[in-house]
Amino acid sequence: LAKGLPVLQGHGLSEHAVAWFLEQATEVACTDTVGRVWSCFDGFEQVEGAKRPAWANDRFLRALEIASDALDAQLEIASAMELQLGPDYEVVARCRGNFTAVLFGSVSQASREAMHLFFKKQFSEFEQSGWRPAGDTNMDSSTLSDINSEDEEDEEEGGSDGMDQRWSIEGFRVTCRRIHHVGAMPLAEEVFTEVLYARIAQVIQRGVEGQFGKPLLTRIVAWAEHKVWPWLRLALPAE
Repeated sequence: LAKGLPVLQGHGLSEHAVAWFLEQATEVACTDTVGRVWSCFDGFEQVEGAKRPAWANDRFLRALEIASDALDAQLEIASAMELQLGPDYEVVARCRGNFTAVLFGSVSQASREAMHLFFKKQFSEFEQSGWRPAGDTNMDSSTLSDINSEDEEDEEEGGSDGMDQRWSIEGFRVTCRRIHHVGAMPLAEEVFTEVLYARIAQVIQRGVEGQFGKPLLTRIVAWAEHKVWPWLRLALPAE
């Protein structure tokens, strides 16, 4: 590539070289990457309900790894071409755009449900971890104790994987960066918004049940400020 590009460039064939590369990269994504990524979710319907969260978590991370590695391979070549031919051809941006369009042009229901279970599991683990953003020293844990105790039955049913807290947080950060890297963040936002809406509704419903003379808004807002907003900051990597 390093030897051939200057020759093509010298003959005025730079645009043809870029077009050929993008065509080949898109074909590889269509014929190879798409199948390998979405086949990770084959058999989702046959997995028992109780085993689905762990299954979905593993398969989602595997699919993301495949997509990320495939895109990195294409971007390595695109970056070399852009370095030689100049930024005007926007090889990297065009390569990334084509890859994302092909990969997420058709998303199966099983993969979407697996992503939903993944984010639901991640938010649940985040709530249980007690993690606080840097500088957050004002949270009164007693304010959230009722909410946490109400969820104990759900946690026991789902079980605990015993993961180290720090690993879980850092692992989630890395995963979200990969989601952003492969262009899946718009889909991910749509899915984890559904997860958070459902969780917020659950917290409100449980909080107001049987309570007729006790102010509850402060507690619910405190929960959102110390759980939902920090999790979203982790899930949405800065540009």
